[in-house]
Amino acid sequence: MRRLRTLVVTDKPVQLSRLIDACTVLGCPCSLNWASSQKGLRPLTLAEGQIRPQPLNRILFERAELIVILPPCRDNDKIIQQYKHGKAKLVSAEYTENLPCQLGLENGSVRQIQLPLPEVWMIATALQPLIQLSILTQVEVCTERQEKKLKNQPAKLASCLQTQLERLLPEIKINIRKAQLWEGESYVEADLILILNRSLTAEQLCRLLQQPDHSLVLASEKILDHFQNARQETRILIDQIQKGKNDRQWHLRLTSDPLQACQIAAIARQISTAAQLKNS
Repeated sequence: MRRLRTLVVTDKPVQLSRLIDACTVLGCPCSLNWASSQKGLRPLTLAEGQIRPQPLNRILFERAELIVILPPCRDNDKIIQQYKHGKAKLVSAEYTENLPCQLGLENGSVRQIQLPLPEVWMIATALQPLIQLSILTQVEVCTERQEKKLKNQPAKLASCLQTQLERLLPEIKINIRKAQLWEGESYVEADLILILNRSLTAEQLCRLLQQPDHSLVLASEKILDHFQNARQETRILIDQIQKGKNDRQWHLRLTSDPLQACQIAAIARQISTAAQLKNS
């Protein structure tokens, strides 16, 4: 099996370690290089050996088939400029509003993979069990997010959430009631009102959602339940389940860490997809 040559650029070794854990669980056949212009970083020690940070250079770019940017990364702008002239695909944990939401590697001229907003990924992941059973018909959404450095404009957030959720959940009616964004410690919360097409008891709903205090993962990632490290990286907490007007209406409150809990796992999936495409 051919290995996907992957260049990971980050100034924080723990981010790389988390990504490697998630990729290991998914069985990604890839060879990793680590680049950073941050001085004083120590090698990352793994079971298979060490990965040493290297300064960004032309050779690394030319060899890479996939470039992954994990914040914090002071080289972000430099990479964006460099990759435009190369053949590698780019995966960035930093989301931008001006590109369509793309969940898989795209064919044709579009080469940048944009991950969904943290709120979108959290909601879509948590609701997967209900969607797979075709019992969810409508969702009313209120979200709150804090970031240390705001990159998005709060005024555009609601429309972006609406667009991305409709793309991820095409059979579900989406109503964004409120979307808030502030500066502060990284944090994501979503209050959801679910409308179902059949009655469920609280026990049945909890069972479908794998219990309120459980880590929630997509169906294709069930294997993650057996690996504690990877499970921590995909953690979404349901800290409230309340019955609405009847047994077909339920209120959920979800919380998550926007980068470590959602985006690392999403990036690992993109690497896995790219590796599979290379070997198909």
